[in-house]
Amino acid sequence: ALGIAALALATVQRNAVWSSHETLWRDALAKAPAHPRPNTNLGMALAIAGRNDEALGYYHRAAELDPDFQEAHHNAGVALHVLGRLDDAERELQRALELEPNDRFTHWTLGQVLIEQGDVEGGIKQLEQGAKLGREPLLWFELGRRLAEQGRLEDAELWLAYAVAVDRANPEMHAVLGSVLVASGDLERGAGHLGLSLNLRERAIVRAELARAVWGRGHWTAALEHAERALESGADRLEVVATLAWMLATSPEAAQRDPQRALELVGPFILDADASGRGTDPRLLETAAAALASGGARDRAERLLLRALEESRASGLLGVASSVEDGLGRLQRGESMVETATTAAARMGSGSWSPERKSRGGSATPRD
Repeated sequence: ALGIAALALATVQRNAVWSSHETLWRDALAKAPAHPRPNTNLGMALAIAGRNDEALGYYHRAAELDPDFQEAHHNAGVALHVLGRLDDAERELQRALELEPNDRFTHWTLGQVLIEQGDVEGGIKQLEQGAKLGREPLLWFELGRRLAEQGRLEDAELWLAYAVAVDRANPEMHAVLGSVLVASGDLERGAGHLGLSLNLRERAIVRAELARAVWGRGHWTAALEHAERALESGADRLEVVATLAWMLATSPEAAQRDPQRALELVGPFILDADASGRGTDPRLLETAAAALASGGARDRAERLLLRALEESRASGLLGVASSVEDGLGRLQRGESMVETATTAAARMGSGSWSPERKSRGGSATPRD
């Protein structure tokens, strides 16, 4: 009976040890305190629980026990990155790469750290090195996303296509690839990937992107339908609201134009920005001007366009400035600001479409 009781007690104790990774590795560390592996693994268990400060101490202890233990330096670099200690993170990750130059995940993390430090070129080089070291779609995706942010759309498309080919059910990958293709002027393929993303997961920001791609191809009714659907779940998103407002203000189909509703959509955002003193996005001002012009208030529209032109130049949004100048010229010649197939396609490639998107050379990725 005593033997059975002892066995039962031992079983209960062992189950408690295995009940969590932290408990398991604390138990292992108690048995082998001078071994680097349980120190590192306990650190990983703590990091998974979001306790990176604590994890860091165990990684450092593992590196003290074995200065050439690459995993300890890599994990310390990851934890320091999460904690925002970028210089320390870079130092640990560089040491990890000295010990194992072909660790693609160390290249990946170091790339992120360098980009956040402002060394974008160096960061992208690290991401590229990591991307070439193995089949890893998440790394390919991150590289593609970062290249797109730098306006290197052709390179971005290549890596994003690799990622999507392997991870076909990832909605974010399809969304970013779709955005890059649209920014490159390939509206048909871009719309296809945006549609695939939405089939996998509905997102207002991606639905608005699809609406713009369809609009750029001259499919006015379908674009408006997508924009209206985006508004259903994204009424608080400035980009979603501005997308629909522009379409309502400038649709070539007279029955679809609703300048009053367009003003009601963008008006609160403009008033909020003016009240806060942070400046109004010139694309919103352009949209409001188009709505005013459509409603016959051409003088007010011209004044708003002049303000939008000043704001866009001050912000370095050259694509927006060009679009605003075009609208201003049309008004001054007595023409309307109603969209045409030519202007819609040009808008897609200029970066002048909607707020939260930079002009070409900036970000081509949707943000949620």
